[in-house]
Amino acid sequence: MRCRREASDGVPGSDAVRAWGDVVRLGQTIVTELGLQDSNDTLGRWMSHRLAELMKRAASTKSKTERETAQAEASDLIIALWEHRAGWPQGWPPKATAALTRDRNPYVRQEESTGSPWLDSLSELDRLHAREREVWMDLGLLDFDVESERRAAKELIGEESKEEREAIELVIRLWESAEADLRKSLGEEITSPQARGKAGVERLTVIDSERRKLRKHTQALHSETEEAE
Repeated sequence: MRCRREASDGVPGSDAVRAWGDVVRLGQTIVTELGLQDSNDTLGRWMSHRLAELMKRAASTKSKTERETAQAEASDLIIALWEHRAGWPQGWPPKATAALTRDRNPYVRQEESTGSPWLDSLSELDRLHAREREVWMDLGLLDFDVESERRAAKELIGEESKEEREAIELVIRLWESAEADLRKSLGEEITSPQARGKAGVERLTVIDSERRKLRKHTQALHSETEEAE
């Protein structure tokens, strides 16, 4: 079987050759987008091609362990590549780019000012959005009877159904977390859609209030900045 496959391809191991070609092309794309193609930055180019290899592995491997390992290594390498480029004498990245992407860089202290009150408030705004989305999702999940998901998870047996089973199990865990959270404040009233809706609206009202405070605070800081200029 192996000999027939190699013979039909014409070149032994041609699948691996094609896969490596894809990696090289992806690496070259990253090199080009980072402006490294005409530079003497050998390390930067190597890091770009290594990143391409990891991204390709993460996207193609069927092993969950190997996929997660490749994703973790790629994430670490992205940060390292960012740090490598940030040290260039040209002062890359530009200030606005650095300010917008600093939340993705764990090495940047978030309390440091970007120079813009609006951009400095993005982290808090993102946290408020995340809290609001969580309320909406919790209320939506509790509109369903999770027993159908539990039955479905039990019926999906075998390695070929692993991804589908994990997806359903994730929904079950999210449902159970939402149920436990609301039960603390509602008790047995959690079975009432009206009671859940009322509790959800109360939480959203608190978030709206915090968003208004953030907006006023940011506007005040912006005005102070303009006056100082």
